[in-house]
Amino acid sequence: MEHDVVVEPEREYTVAFEVQGEAGSTEGLRVEFAGQSAELRQHNGSYQAAKFTWKTGAETPVGVRLRFSTMARRPLRIRKVQFSGGGESWAGWSTGSTVTGFDREPVLCSGGTGGISILSRPVKLEKNTAYVVSFAVRGPAGRERRTMAQEQLLSVDLYGGAQYDHREQNALVEEFSGEFEQKEFRWNSGADAPEQAELRFVTMSQKPIQVRNVVFRKAGD
Repeated sequence: MEHDVVVEPEREYTVAFEVQGEAGSTEGLRVEFAGQSAELRQHNGSYQAAKFTWKTGAETPVGVRLRFSTMARRPLRIRKVQFSGGGESWAGWSTGSTVTGFDREPVLCSGGTGGISILSRPVKLEKNTAYVVSFAVRGPAGRERRTMAQEQLLSVDLYGGAQYDHREQNALVEEFSGEFEQKEFRWNSGADAPEQAELRFVTMSQKPIQVRNVVFRKAGD
């Protein structure tokens, strides 16, 4: 069982999950991440919560693989896998129209006011250059109906005022699972790209939407 995840160098990341094995079994479950690993060997027949925290190195690549493996002859079941960045830094982000979650991270939510909730930060751009934005997002489970004036959707875009506000640098998250999921979008900045624009996460949702582990980079970096 494997998950591709996006990380940053020299940051702490946590993987949490539940595992079930036969009672009394000591057959191991190995969890690997960025050249580090841990192993579980005690099972009681019920789902047990497990959590590991590791720190990436200075040379850790942007994309790594989170892997669960075993040589057990009897079944091991895994569920509710969550991967998150420990000590998420929101320095440089504009969070004024968000609310603060229980884990001190900003949560996008209009709060039932009919307004817009925006999480944004400035990014440097070069003209006619491919960029990738990747992030983890969690929202209410299900596909929201487009007939609701797109109120429940999460828009991700590059915005530089009225002169730089194009569909080519915009993407939508239309479906959520209730758990954090990794998303990635690729844009070309275009011939009219300014030297600096805002990377924005925008919603009119009255239900909370949480974003974390945001990485904005040139494609190929």
